[in-house]
Amino acid sequence: MIPLHKNTVKLSKLLQSLLEISVPENNPIKIPFPEKIIAKINLFCEYYISTPFSILPMPLTTKLENIIDNWYKSFLNDNADFKFNLLLIRAAHYLQITELVNLLSAWISSLLMEHSPQKLEEVFDLTPIIDIEECHNVAFYAGELENNMNSTIDSETLCLPSDENENSD
Repeated sequence: MIPLHKNTVKLSKLLQSLLEISVPENNPIKIPFPEKIIAKINLFCEYYISTPFSILPMPLTTKLENIIDNWYKSFLNDNADFKFNLLLIRAAHYLQITELVNLLSAWISSLLMEHSPQKLEEVFDLTPIIDIEECHNVAFYAGELENNMNSTIDSETLCLPSDENENSD
């Protein structure tokens, strides 16, 4: 079991509140995440205490890489596995480490801004709802509909009742 770094305890609102209620020393706090995640959180907290990033704009309006320093870029890029970063953000939420939640949320936001829907389906491991060919078909039929709307449409084409049928009562 990896011990939590003192800076992790400083940044975690959950751990701070647990310490306030005096957890017995012989009963250590157990964090329900893999050691690799805890090690990464410790690494973030240790660096953040000495070198905090500036407040991230919400919503993100520029590339995240333009806002954060190289260490944070490396921290995010070290985890090429997107699922690892999702587990990391879950752990940060659980521990209530706002700074790490904000960084990872901005990272997800930047992914959404920078990639095509097809790339996002790949990154998020999603099954496409509509394939590319279907999109082209929809665009084609939408264009045809628009062309038809510009032409003259009579009441027979629309299957509307004629005036004679309405007055026959």
